[in-house]
Amino acid sequence: MKLGADMEFDPQGRLSGVEGTLAFRFRLSGTDYFSPKEPFRIVLAESPSLRLEYAAAKMYLSFAGDPDEPGPRRFQFTHFKADQWYHLAIVWDARAGTVQLYLNGRYQENSGRAAWRPAGQAGPMSLGGAAGDLEIAVSEVEAYDEALEADEVAALSGIGACPPLAREGKTVPAGSLDLQGRELECIWQPQFGRPLNVIREDELFEGDRRSREPEGFDWVLEGAGQVYTKGGRLYIVRPDESTDVDLWSTHPLPADFLLEFDFFPGDPECGLVIIWFCATGPEGQSVFALDMPKRQTVWQRYHSGALRCYHTSFWATEPWNRLCRGTSNLRKNPGHRLVAIGNDNIAGRGPGPHRVRLCRIGTKIQLETNGKLAVVWDDDGEYGPAWPGGYFALHQMFHTGSASYADMKAYRIKPA
Repeated sequence: MKLGADMEFDPQGRLSGVEGTLAFRFRLSGTDYFSPKEPFRIVLAESPSLRLEYAAAKMYLSFAGDPDEPGPRRFQFTHFKADQWYHLAIVWDARAGTVQLYLNGRYQENSGRAAWRPAGQAGPMSLGGAAGDLEIAVSEVEAYDEALEADEVAALSGIGACPPLAREGKTVPAGSLDLQGRELECIWQPQFGRPLNVIREDELFEGDRRSREPEGFDWVLEGAGQVYTKGGRLYIVRPDESTDVDLWSTHPLPADFLLEFDFFPGDPECGLVIIWFCATGPEGQSVFALDMPKRQTVWQRYHSGALRCYHTSFWATEPWNRLCRGTSNLRKNPGHRLVAIGNDNIAGRGPGPHRVRLCRIGTKIQLETNGKLAVVWDDDGEYGPAWPGGYFALHQMFHTGSASYADMKAYRIKPA
């Protein structure tokens, strides 16, 4: 350990400083998507100036006294494995306004900020923690009074003893969607110049039991939002910030498909929209089958309930951080498994139209936004078999307000 004027660290664990590096190894006792049941955060490291928490494969990092950071900054990785040691290094320079995270020696994220100085004095640092059945062990803690360079962090991590985790961090796929050698057959094109043929989820139930399927309807609305068509667009609007909104198409898509549409955020600075796709029940039945439970936009019922599906975000802004999240994430369900992180090519680029194209061929999933690949992932079966074709839905998180969609088409993809 190295000490300097801006940092204090003793055997009891004391740390503060305008510039520094904190590095350690950690190990999870299990996966956190199934234990515990209630939302939680585990504090990995905490001093009066720095706090690092872990929850659902995310690191939440905050420094006291950072004027540009009203809440903790979130750094996402793909799903950590149980009983495996990882090396994490946090490198910060408050004067330059930068924070860098390295996982197993690999640079992960950079968050530029205005110059700031951590508040608080040196004090005891706590390390590791537990929540329910999940425990996080911490070892080999090292602290420096300087912002280490990338090669120095790599040397600390001992990459030879740790997998490089090429899939664990953010990836930036190059190019655009490649459909060369494929034939597209348009199988569905909703007409947004006409009134929307939609039924609410509650109308399919008697109490908590489904009494009917949505025959004769093109869409099923789940949640307290409003949906309508106007000027050739589909609008999804939520009444307040207390609820998400889900709009399901009743037209299933084949295993190999292309779904495309234009997207217009109501407020380009505030919102998050995802697509559920390849969705079926646990036995492969329709998401509207009579034995399927009510969902009511309860988030856990979609990603860790009775649905088998994937979901991907294509636009995400976080007003509480005053920042675009910057990533498009792909997850596999049930289990909310974060399997790939790519680029958000929409946030920060105005009101649109933004072109969104989601493609699935075999086990390969590709998301393209504004002509650039955002996420690419091949479902290799690590979390069970690749899901076949199924239903899709548009999901708007509670802070989205409103958004609209136009020129939507679905294609079956066949060899040319």
